[in-house]
Amino acid sequence: MKNNKFNEVYPNQSLIHYPLVLELFKRGGKAKPNELYESLADYFELSDELRKKTVNENTKELKWHNNVRWARQQLVDKGILKNDSNWGIWELSDNAINSYFDTDIEHAISEDTVKGKFTQEQLESLLEKQKRIGELGEIIVEEYEKKYLISKGCIKLAEMVRRVSQENCREGYDIISFYEDGSEKYIEVKSSTSNQLEFYISINEYEKAKKLGDRYCIALVRGINLELRNCKEIKEINNFNQLINTNKVNLVPIKWRVSLGENH
Repeated sequence: MKNNKFNEVYPNQSLIHYPLVLELFKRGGKAKPNELYESLADYFELSDELRKKTVNENTKELKWHNNVRWARQQLVDKGILKNDSNWGIWELSDNAINSYFDTDIEHAISEDTVKGKFTQEQLESLLEKQKRIGELGEIIVEEYEKKYLISKGCIKLAEMVRRVSQENCREGYDIISFYEDGSEKYIEVKSSTSNQLEFYISINEYEKAKKLGDRYCIALVRGINLELRNCKEIKEINNFNQLINTNKVNLVPIKWRVSLGENH
């Protein structure tokens, strides 16, 4: 999806990750970098000036190409791209689709990330896996919250921790827990088999974060292993709304709601 705000500014390298992986999927999993530079520049609608700008006045190396190469190296470090591909080839790792897109199967599919068409069977398999990842993440956080409260002597509070997502999936959070003083803690769980610090948030979750303020937190459950039913880490992000207001997180629109006028 194109984003006009980048017309006159180079996007942060971390923002290049997603469209770079998308382009590689569309090209069958691997491509030459020269095939990717312009496609990514089009994605961000970069101006001609930014596309042609060099790293400095003493070199012909284009700054945009340099930024994309750094983004590629970061994906190599994350294990999303291979480090041992043939010279001049950028290639996705074997487990890229599982580790990179499991946080948002719907978006992955809508962007046609896999070369060719999805069968109904493939779709159902991906959605079922995403469901199991999400459910396990909630169970892990629920148990973590209970154990924490018990360790602080708050046994009655621990008994009241519950997964509200089982009752109503439109609350804007998944778990109600408690702080030690007895005040409620609203937790939205974001689960992934990868170790990335990126996730997707709905408009409902965003509005709930604004409304609840410092009582709303996001629990990133990273490195989930479905077979062992555990995870590598739970990272808690407190007062998400304040992070947004102070520009300490990057929000990138990936979907728009379209309404046609009555006279259309």
